[in-house]
Amino acid sequence: MILNIVNSFVLAMLGADEKVHQYITGAAMSQDQRLHHALSKKKVVVARMIYFYQMLECFWKRDFDNAYIYAEMHSCQKGPAILKRLMLIFYKGLMDFYFARSKGEQKWIDEGLKSLKEIRSWYEKYNWNYENKYFLLLAEYYNTLGDLTKAVGYYDKAIESARKHRFPHEEGLSLELSGYFYLRLGDTDKGRSLIKESCVPYNAWGATVKVKLLEKFLSFEITGPI
Repeated sequence: MILNIVNSFVLAMLGADEKVHQYITGAAMSQDQRLHHALSKKKVVVARMIYFYQMLECFWKRDFDNAYIYAEMHSCQKGPAILKRLMLIFYKGLMDFYFARSKGEQKWIDEGLKSLKEIRSWYEKYNWNYENKYFLLLAEYYNTLGDLTKAVGYYDKAIESARKHRFPHEEGLSLELSGYFYLRLGDTDKGRSLIKESCVPYNAWGATVKVKLLEKFLSFEITGPI
């Protein structure tokens, strides 16, 4: 079942539907059915993994409302897997700062700062793996505060660090979020250019669905909150 959970996420990012997944893996259960089965059997590790990958899928599709719900559900299921917990903290922090800007409530900044503090402690221990994540959270934090100079600096550092350490998905994410930052400032050309550039590392990562979503986004006139 564990392998099928991961496969579902990978295939979703490639744009394959559940029928394709069933054909490839021979699995008869959907992700929702796997979750129901895991909860009914009190298989906490399996349930946490399903919540984690559902959170990831929603996050990469910028469905932050549902991504946040899955993140909270994951946190309610106590268990091991420190790496997934740290990745969840990272993504949750990014969503916190997004909600702080879109909703204008201090509580989201406070929550984001908790994630920033946690990732900073790991950055200080394991610089190679957490540097770009720490820089990107700082960029989003200063973006939220309106400190544009610091935000620009940390977006650039996050992109450079992710590229140097060969994290294509996080290089793409840093480019994408930096692009949204410039769009909000009214610099449409630079914002679009960065988002278009993010498709290169996303493609290298294999995130076909993400690239299609961004291409669709770029094909329309950009209005409203980003």
